[in-house]
Amino acid sequence: MRTTTSLVGLVCFGVLGLGLGGLGSLGCKGGEGEPCQGTSDCQGDLVCCFDIGDPTQDLGECVPASECRPCGNGELDDGEDGEGGEECDDGNRALGDGCSDGCEVESGWACTGSPSVCVELCGDGVVSAPDGEECDDGNTDNGDGCSDDCMIEVEIECGNGDVETGEECDDGNTDSGDGCSADCELEVLPGCGNGVLEAGEQCDGPLAFDASCELLGYLTGTVGCTASCTMDYSDCINHPDQVAWYRLDGAEGLVTDSGLWSNDCVEAGTLVRDATGVVGRAALFDGTSAYVNCGAGSNLDGMAALTVEAWVYLSSYGGESMFVSRAASGDATGLVYALGVAGGAAWGANENHAFFATYDLASAVFSADPLPTDEWHHVAGVYEAGEVMIYVDGLVTGTATSLATTHLPSPAGAQLYLGNLYDGGGASTWDTYLDGGLDDVRIWRVARDTGGVCIDAGGTLDGSGICQLTLP
Repeated sequence: MRTTTSLVGLVCFGVLGLGLGGLGSLGCKGGEGEPCQGTSDCQGDLVCCFDIGDPTQDLGECVPASECRPCGNGELDDGEDGEGGEECDDGNRALGDGCSDGCEVESGWACTGSPSVCVELCGDGVVSAPDGEECDDGNTDNGDGCSDDCMIEVEIECGNGDVETGEECDDGNTDSGDGCSADCELEVLPGCGNGVLEAGEQCDGPLAFDASCELLGYLTGTVGCTASCTMDYSDCINHPDQVAWYRLDGAEGLVTDSGLWSNDCVEAGTLVRDATGVVGRAALFDGTSAYVNCGAGSNLDGMAALTVEAWVYLSSYGGESMFVSRAASGDATGLVYALGVAGGAAWGANENHAFFATYDLASAVFSADPLPTDEWHHVAGVYEAGEVMIYVDGLVTGTATSLATTHLPSPAGAQLYLGNLYDGGGASTWDTYLDGGLDDVRIWRVARDTGGVCIDAGGTLDGSGICQLTLP
């Protein structure tokens, strides 16, 4: 369209801009290329023509009728005068109906007639390759081999060995249990390395266990998981006040000390290793012959303060069932400390209660209630400045005065036992064998406070300073 404008046209255009009505009403008619609001505003045989593709245009332009082809009037201009023409005209300038706002046929459509009637090509049952169709099944449904845009759909075949869209895997068969299921989804197979904590494993991958060196009693460091799915504590740094620590995780061989002093132990009797515990694995004692002998060791007596703690499982009541003991004999001349359950009528009202004693069993402190059987419980005994206390599941349940007022004794030949009491004869002549289980035994040369005992048991203190512990 031309863009020349006469001086008269500019003046008249200014009148239009003032909103004073059409040019023709003022006797001001535009020449070719001048603005107009209608054909009456144009001179002679000129017509007022509006730009194709701009339905919001306020002003048109005066041009010869042969040059104006108004798109959207419903009359198809085929360009017989050699000036081009419309491909379609459906009486509007809307997009998406097959005939564009410039009266051109939109992709994927076919338009015929005047006014033009447009239909989508895909779904008409005729394959139109020039329009990009690969197929046309007479509908626009997906999942029937020909998609809604007339493209050939590839059928997904699980078991053909090719990983196709929608498949997580394809191992060439439709068998489940081999890592790739019958519907080609990845399977998690049992065994170490699958990221799932299973029976016999302490861990499996970095996210399959919730533990830190601090929560496990170390000073600091990071817990790892070995390739054989056992806990890796090699990066953990020991607390200097923890003199012995028996996790009882090993399946056989030495009962190793994870503390600073390497007071390793040997098993005796019928001891079951690698049993289900609270913190990893545990050891089960038969109540008649099984115990763990940690020998004389080092830094295990003569302390000014002491904490002995363990997760315990009592299968039955019997004699003085020992959890942890250090002694050369069971009397005031040879006992250093003992943590266990009082058995037999001789204990009176304290029968079947958990107890902790230093120097002599006669100065023991007892839990407020009997220790339940067939359940795991955390029991701790604490000594400091002539006082002994006993905790059950992170709560103080009893206090008493110890016969030892400064330092614990260091009798010659004292032995550390788990699950029994040494009284000078290699094994106790008392009925002190434990019928039950032990896990995570710790000995400290400091008096752990309520917060420390609670944390060692895996609990947390609430706002009132009370240990909140979830029992297994």
